[in-house]
Amino acid sequence: MSYVIVLISLFFTSNPANDLLNKDPFARSEWCKNINLPESSKKIEKILFTPLSYNKIEIVRTYLEIKGKKLPSPSGWFSPPRDHIAINETRKNDEVSQTVLDLLLGVPNYSDQKKRRIFYFFIKRGCIIRKLISKKSVKSVSILFKAVFDKVTLIFRDEITRGLQNMGPVIVFNLLPWSQKRYNRKKQRDKYLKARYARYILGSSPAGNPRLALQSAPITMKFELMKLYANHFHAQAIEPLLLYSNHKDKKLRKVARKSLLQYFESKGRGAKIGIVKLPGGIEKKTVVALNARRQAYHAVKRLLEKVSHGDYDRTSKGKGLALQLFKKWDKNRNERWIKLFAKGYKEYLKEDYYKAAEIYKKVLNHNPDINNKQLMTPVFRKLAKLALIKGELDNVISLLRLIVQIKPSPIYRADLFYFLGLKEESQQDYDQALYWYRRAVNINPKHIWGLAAMKDLDPHKMVPVEHWQLSAFAGSVLSIIILGFILFSRKF
Repeated sequence: MSYVIVLISLFFTSNPANDLLNKDPFARSEWCKNINLPESSKKIEKILFTPLSYNKIEIVRTYLEIKGKKLPSPSGWFSPPRDHIAINETRKNDEVSQTVLDLLLGVPNYSDQKKRRIFYFFIKRGCIIRKLISKKSVKSVSILFKAVFDKVTLIFRDEITRGLQNMGPVIVFNLLPWSQKRYNRKKQRDKYLKARYARYILGSSPAGNPRLALQSAPITMKFELMKLYANHFHAQAIEPLLLYSNHKDKKLRKVARKSLLQYFESKGRGAKIGIVKLPGGIEKKTVVALNARRQAYHAVKRLLEKVSHGDYDRTSKGKGLALQLFKKWDKNRNERWIKLFAKGYKEYLKEDYYKAAEIYKKVLNHNPDINNKQLMTPVFRKLAKLALIKGELDNVISLLRLIVQIKPSPIYRADLFYFLGLKEESQQDYDQALYWYRRAVNINPKHIWGLAAMKDLDPHKMVPVEHWQLSAFAGSVLSIIILGFILFSRKF
């Protein structure tokens, strides 16, 4: 009987809430740090947004308020923090004060099992929220944005807000569409609050600035951000897009230009006219706002004036001006590399091969399709010979790769394959070396070095067949056929 009682007591006492709250605060923090996130968003949302009764939520809110923590209104209302303070006020440093999760991790080890479970549920939610913040992914931003206004998780709003402000460009994908929407405060209260919150986060985060967002984003994210800004006609992104439209990277230029051209497809009134009061009480009608299309037009025109020195077709509008600007940029870029190419060629004539090669590499890096680039090959061939004399095999291979990039003729490709084989042979990888030698001979059957190397390594050596041997073999076969035909005709 006593054994059964012990088992029953273990059943009621051994649960996650007891396991966590029986630990000291440091062990709880470690547990929180190592908590595992479910793989699917649905499972994460199920944990975070499972409804709790008002009484359970109030138990936690009361504990936090006793600890001096100011919490968001239970209604979910969001008011942007003030940017300015009065002279007689002092701003509190929020970073010094403990977060809601830190206070919950230090909760007393209550004997009341109900309180234990309630605090455990909130601690678990807080730890998952902190883990989502550390992930810095578009998926986590979506869940966190929802958690800001959920009745259970809105107590973590301050921590989520600070997290979103420091998550970088990933927040733009979820928050930019919301920030540009306008909702009626009374009729669409929930959506109004979300849009207001999104505008606040973007306005208070470095990632809300398109220039900084594009600057810090990885290359693939840059492409997606440009498309997003263009789809939403985000006016603040016009200047950064213009900057990337003349970027040295060809792919970035292409995406930025396509995104910028999309601004000229936006509809609506180009300018908003309003009345402003001048000194003396005089009222005057003037332009108070320009839409994204008009802003893009003026930004492009201003740059085109500068680049072309006023020499452009002024009858063009919108896309036409942008295309003229792109053409001017491309022309200037090509002229720049043509001049540098000419400078490198002068160094080659002076027999300063190393300086000429350095200039040529820079030209090829920025403009690989430049005209007459085959004139660069003598420099790299000369340096390849010098490197071969010094025994610098890796340098020979890198120079031959450049030569093949400039002029992919069979002779140069065969040389490259031969030296690749030589490198593999030096590393005692004879099978791979033989593979490269065979490729060299297949491309250039007269490659003497490749043929000699194959004779040494090929396990199935083949005697080369000369033209006269082929003719003799063909003649003997033909004689046998004729003789057989004569004998066959005599028999019948």
